[in-house]
Formats: sequence, structure tokens, C-alpha cells
Amino acid sequence: MQTISADAQNILLAGGLTTISISCSGLDGALTITSSDIVGGTFLLDRNCISGDNIEIGNTETAELSFVLDNFDRRFDTYRFEGAILTPTVTIGIQTVTLGKFIVDEIPAKTSKLQIKALDYMAKLNKQCTTASFGGDTLENLLGIIATACSFTRYTLTFTNGSIVAPYRDWE
Repeated sequence: MQTISADAQNILLAGGLTTISISCSGLDGALTITSSDIVGGTFLLDRNCISGDNIEIGNTETAELSFVLDNFDRRFDTYRFEGAILTPTVTIGIQTVTLGKFIVDEIPAKTSKLQIKALDYMAKLNKQCTTASFGGDTLENLLGIIATACSFTRYTLTFTNGSIVAPYRDWE
């Protein structure tokens, strides 16, 4: 969780001006998307994104970022958004808040309005684990193994119950 200043809170409560900037890193290099590139009213950050109506045991909620790019002049036609990493920030007064890191997971149709949809880095965990077995190690160490296998950075290295040793389990 990020803390914002009292001034930023007051600006938000008063309906004050905020600006959005999205750093995009993809196959075609770096790109900065600004508020003026986004069709008004289309920027959405959904922090409770699941598929279906039920949360199953072992399921993890992910956040989804979506917005529509104004491509009236076709300036985004040659940029390949698929797999691109998006880092959106919002500026409230003089304070800038990073909203997370997201991976574009749908190829947008090249029209005058590009619908961009991206999932947060939890989507990186949606892969087959190639480690034959887990167990006999602490939960913290196992999370480190998974983080390395799934190419994501852990910002918290210790957590409650992280020292518990997982029982051996053969996954093959």
C-alpha cells in the first residue's frame, strides 16, 4: 500500500485534476502514453479481477488495467503492444503514485481506437511449474524458487509463517 500526502487526499476529495502517464516497454522499444493519448473515461484499474463467479481454492485474484488509446492519426499502428510491460502512474498535485506493473495480454485491433488490456504481474504465475518436486524447504525459499522460475521480483523477502517447512510432495 502506498501513502499519499494530506494535500493529495484533499485534491482527490475535491475532484481536482490528476494526470496519468504509462511507461510502456515492448518489442518495439519504450513508449510513454499520457492522459492526452487516452480516450476520456476509459482508464480503468480493476483490483478484483477473477474469471467466473467463484474463487476456487488456490486461485489468486489479479488486477486488470484497461484503457482506450486515441489512434485517430494511426501513430500507434506500428507499435506491437502484445507482451508489453505497462507501468502506470497517476500524479495528484505534486505527488506521483505508481499503480503497479502490468503485462498486455490481448493483441489490440489496429483501429482508430485501440483497446488495451493488461494483467498485473500475478499473471506471470500462470505457467506450468517445471520443478519436479517441492518440499523439505521453507515457504520463503519456495516462493523464491517460484519467483525465479516465473521471472518476477519479490519486494518482500520474509512474511508471516515463511519459516514453515513444506511437506514433500511429488508433482509428477
